[in-house]
Formats: sequence, C-alpha cells, structure tokens
Amino acid sequence: MYLKSNERIDAFGFLGYVALVVHALIERTLRRAMRDEGITSLALYPEDRHCTSPTAARVIEIFEPLFAHDLIEQGAVVKTYDPLLTKLHRQILDLLGVPASAYMSARTAAK
Repeated sequence: MYLKSNERIDAFGFLGYVALVVHALIERTLRRAMRDEGITSLALYPEDRHCTSPTAARVIEIFEPLFAHDLIEQGAVVKTYDPLLTKLHRQILDLLGVPASAYMSARTAAK
C-alpha cells in the first residue's frame, strides 16, 4: 500500500477508527440486550459452549458463512437461495435489533 499523500494517510486512519467504533457498538448493543432480556450467556463457541461476554469478532465469525445467491440461466434469475439462519443467528439478530430480512436477498425480502 502506497501512502502518497497526507489525505490518504488520514483516510486510512479514519477507516480504522470507524471499524473500531462499529466493533465496540456491536459488543455494547449485544451485551446490553442480553442484560435487558435476562440472558446470561449465548452458545457462541464450538460444540455449543456458552459465552457470557460475546465479542464482536466472534459474532462476525458466526455470520461470515451466510450469503444469498441467485441461480441465473440465460441472463434471468431462475431461483434465489437465501442463507439458512439458525436459532442462534436469529437470537443474535433479535438482540441487535436487526431484522432477519437483512440476510435475505432483495427479491425474497420484497415478497
């Protein structure tokens, strides 16, 4: 990466700052929602081991493999495949206040 100008250095610094703020907000929102709902732990670790203080990194890791994709034949969408949200995914989305439709393709969410 070449930092040819001061503006580019400032931009990379700002992006790092934004990433840290988003990271902190995910953790704070999730932990507060758990406290408000009376949830003491979530099964975030492998083998459904429980976590009392979830981190944003672990939450992002859990959602990483989810994606929607389209089957296209001759330029037309034949079928849309949405990700399969588990009970844990839905619980985390509810705690964060994110609708499950955010993980559905635009065509499926519009129906």
